[in-house]
Amino acid sequence: MTTTSSYGAFGRTKPVYNVNNMTVRTGTGTPATLQQVHDAIVVGATQKGWLVRDEGPGHIVAQIFVRSHMAEVDITFDATKFSINYKNSENLLYDGTVIHRNYNKWIQFMIDKIAINLRRY
Repeated sequence: MTTTSSYGAFGRTKPVYNVNNMTVRTGTGTPATLQQVHDAIVVGATQKGWLVRDEGPGHIVAQIFVRSHMAEVDITFDATKFSINYKNSENLLYDGTVIHRNYNKWIQFMIDKIAINLRRY
């Protein structure tokens, strides 16, 4: 039975998806401002259900709650790039290297929305 449980958890986990120094691309090709990147991150994250709080210039913490699960990420950024890194979670099978596969989907959905919002500039 232990083997089955371990296998079940293994099948539901993937390596944690951290995004480091993703290039900011605007729709016009002109450089973005720090405020535009901030706004695109806040709007993109909230559009996907994340709660965001500013932690200072170039730093946002975002949390999402889905049923009994919670994920929290650090988002750092400047006018040319942004990073999204795992910070904390509950009930997502995190063990230091892997996490429930839905976490990675939530991160990718947020990135997609951020990119859409950046293209508006």
